[in-house]
Amino acid sequence: MIDGDIFRLIKQLNNSLREYENCRRFSQDITPAQSVLLEYMLSQQKTEFFASQIYRETGFSKATVSSLLKGLKRQGYLTMEEVSEDERKKRIRLTPKAFGLSAALLDHRKQIQQVLCAGIGADEMEMIRRGLEKMCMNIKTDRSRRMKYV
Repeated sequence: MIDGDIFRLIKQLNNSLREYENCRRFSQDITPAQSVLLEYMLSQQKTEFFASQIYRETGFSKATVSSLLKGLKRQGYLTMEEVSEDERKKRIRLTPKAFGLSAALLDHRKQIQQVLCAGIGADEMEMIRRGLEKMCMNIKTDRSRRMKYV
């Protein structure tokens, strides 16, 4: 394998997915990134969330989570209220408008995944999934190790 080949392919896939999602946009009032976050929140089957929990579990940065949540709030998909014990902390709750999208969001994501994974067998998919999870963990580990010395 040529050095940088995997990196290049992952970047190429990321760009292709972004373009594909923009062309096949789920909804005109939420972005593809907002739909990913909303789908994540709906899949958790919880009544409330906190931004710190969301960024830890999704891998999105704090700034990205904050921006996505503000956009979803503006569109009426969630509410945010201050927690009395800590003014900086916001309790996040999904609205009925968000819950109404649950099945459609899941169907949309399945359609994209079918296109993405066409022609790839179950064993190969499992190997790809494990490899991608390891790569994500490698980046998180390296990033947290580097942050200790900043």
